[in-house]
Amino acid sequence: MYRVTLDADGRLALPLDLRRRALRDGDELLLEEAEGKWVLHLLHVDVHKVYLELTTRCNLNCRTCVRNVWEEPLEAMSDATFERLLVGLRELPELRQVVLGGYGEPFTHPHVLDYLSALKGLGLRVTVSSNGTLLDRERAEALVQLGVDVVTVSLDGASPETYADVRRGANLRLVLGNLEGLNRVKAERGTQFPRLAIEFVALKRNIAELPAVVEQAKRLGDNRVIVTHVLPHTPEMAAEILYGR
Repeated sequence: MYRVTLDADGRLALPLDLRRRALRDGDELLLEEAEGKWVLHLLHVDVHKVYLELTTRCNLNCRTCVRNVWEEPLEAMSDATFERLLVGLRELPELRQVVLGGYGEPFTHPHVLDYLSALKGLGLRVTVSSNGTLLDRERAEALVQLGVDVVTVSLDGASPETYADVRRGANLRLVLGNLEGLNRVKAERGTQFPRLAIEFVALKRNIAELPAVVEQAKRLGDNRVIVTHVLPHTPEMAAEILYGR
C-alpha cells in the first residue's frame, strides 16, 4: 500500500517507487469515491496476458471436459489465423505472456512447435498447458531449445487407477515418465526451463489423493501445484463438486 499526499496547490504527490514501477509520463489517473473511500484508477489500459487455444481436439476423453456436452465439430487453428494473431500480438505494447491451452491438447496440433517458436520470437513469456501424454523426448528437447518458460501438466490422481478414472485414455506411468524425461533434458542442457507446474482438478472421487499428488510434484522438482474446483458440465460432475450450492 502506498501513501499519496495532497500539496498546498491541490496536487497529488505519488511515491517515487510507485511511479517507477507502475506509471509512465503522461499517464492519467481517475479518482473515484467508493463506499466512503477514494480509489485511484489508472486510465492507461492494455493487455498483459493472452490465452490462445490452438485446437479443440484432444487425445483423451476426460470426465471433467466440456467436450462431453459439445456438438460442435472439433477443429484446429489454421496457419493463416495464427499469422493474423501474430500481427495483433505485435500491436500490444504491454503484452508480456501468452498461454497455450484451452479444452484441446496443444500437442495434437501439427504446427504447435512452429507456433511456439514464433511466440518466443516476440520476446514473450510462454506457458503451455498439456495433459502430458504426448510430451515425448523429441518434444521435450524442442521445448527446452525454444526456451518455453512453463509447462503446466494435469495430474488428477496419484494412483494409476484414480488418474485413469478421471483422465480417461491416459496412463499415469507414461505421463510421469515424460515429465522425468523433460527434467533429464533440462539437466543435460543446464537449464531450469521450462519450469513445471502441476494442475489438480478437485473432485469428491480424487480429493483424498491431493497430498500424494503434492508429494509427486516435489519429487519432480521445485514445482507449483495449482488446485482448482471442477466446473460441472454434466450431472455426473455436478455430483462431484466440493463446494456448497
